[in-house]
Amino acid sequence: MNSKTVLSVLFLLNWTSWIVGQEIDDQQCGGEFYTDNYDTISSPGFPDPYTPGDDCIWHLKVPEGHVVKLTFAYLGTDPWPLAPQNCARHYVEVFDTPDRGGDLLGRYCGNIIPPVVLSTGNAMSVRFITSRWSTNIQGFHGFKAKFASVPEGSIVESGCRSPRKITDPTGTLTSIHFPSDYEDIVCKWEVMVEPGQNITLKLRSFHVGGIFPLKPLCDAETGRLTVHDGVGSDKNHLVSICGRMSDEETYSVTTATNQMTVEFRAGNTGPFKGFFATYQSSGYQVLPGVTEAQVTGSAHALRAHFPWCLSCLFAAAILLLRINL
Repeated sequence: MNSKTVLSVLFLLNWTSWIVGQEIDDQQCGGEFYTDNYDTISSPGFPDPYTPGDDCIWHLKVPEGHVVKLTFAYLGTDPWPLAPQNCARHYVEVFDTPDRGGDLLGRYCGNIIPPVVLSTGNAMSVRFITSRWSTNIQGFHGFKAKFASVPEGSIVESGCRSPRKITDPTGTLTSIHFPSDYEDIVCKWEVMVEPGQNITLKLRSFHVGGIFPLKPLCDAETGRLTVHDGVGSDKNHLVSICGRMSDEETYSVTTATNQMTVEFRAGNTGPFKGFFATYQSSGYQVLPGVTEAQVTGSAHALRAHFPWCLSCLFAAAILLLRINL
């Protein structure tokens, strides 16, 4: 058995074990959960399609001196009327307190994996809503996420309640509270992928600093998004943009190196929704049968593409062993 086969088997087994993890009862519609390590939550019945009429809230808590790190493995909900900037029928919300009265950190729908979310204290709540006045004839599966207890200060925070330093080959960046109005804040992300690759940032929703069409050379007083090639003092400015991107528009910027710095300066004007962007390294490969939307947003999406077929993964691992022995 060659080394490539061994790696393939280990990847399949690791993929499976991550999906299984430390499972809670996936049939539950919310509840109170405490961990000093990590645990998982998911929409009721996951990975089976969810039913309309749910309003579930999971209250997540970790020890004092720690924060909650929420990492989505899968998201698949009705995108109506226009994901990701307008989620009105079926969606997931994340709050920075153990109840719905806290600050909204983000609302997500469709099938782009949300960003990693960090709480400010030792509690967070997740809400899953599916309107009773709708259907799920398309068979959307809902969501699955891992929440972990991490020591306060062990992860450098971006300013928008997400990690500043990112090494995944694909991921999602958003302004705080998206798609609700952002506040006067400064956020910064540093993305570093494998050497020899470059990074493409793609705006999927953008409304920063004004209602005019997208334009460069914006000032910090009104708000702007700035992208640099590289990190630290050696980074090179690529673009600073502000304005409003129409629903039909797309905007992308690509680095020449394997590092990218993204800075969001909100300014004190508004109200504006902010931005939702995904990035991907040039070396990232999409598996056959997996759409761009399913993998763009997090490398963890691949681990959850077929979470309901664990036996298939074990069978594939065993077949590889038999072929190469």
